[in-house]
Amino acid sequence: GSSSTCSQCQHVNVQITGPMWIDPLFDSEVLKQLMDHLTENKDSYNSYSRLFGFLTTMSTELHEPLLYSVSRLSKILHCNVPPITQFKAAFLNAGYEISSSHTDANSIKTNAPNDFIWDVFRAWIKLNPIKTPNENSPAFRLLSVEQK
Repeated sequence: GSSSTCSQCQHVNVQITGPMWIDPLFDSEVLKQLMDHLTENKDSYNSYSRLFGFLTTMSTELHEPLLYSVSRLSKILHCNVPPITQFKAAFLNAGYEISSSHTDANSIKTNAPNDFIWDVFRAWIKLNPIKTPNENSPAFRLLSVEQK
């Protein structure tokens, strides 16, 4: 990986690592065929509901390369995890696309820029105040940025 300065919190020596897959993770047509097969043969699968739900999540997942863990970002800011439906609504209301990830229900994929993601957290914290973070922490620097 390479080192850099974080554009959001100005922390130095941020490690950017990979690999990062930038092509679609799955073929939409294959997913549709699998879902059709499951539906036509649902009595043959004890785990039909779970499998169909998983494939549905995959079929609605954005083909964005980055995945954001809402609980991990919350941990950085030392705040409660916002309800995922409220969190997603903020993106949709601002005109961005957002989806869940098939790998983690509390992770998102979005076409929103990083500064918007942090703005959503800043708004959440205004409604759900936290103890003032240590001045040397990323949380303090992130929360010191003016919301756009």
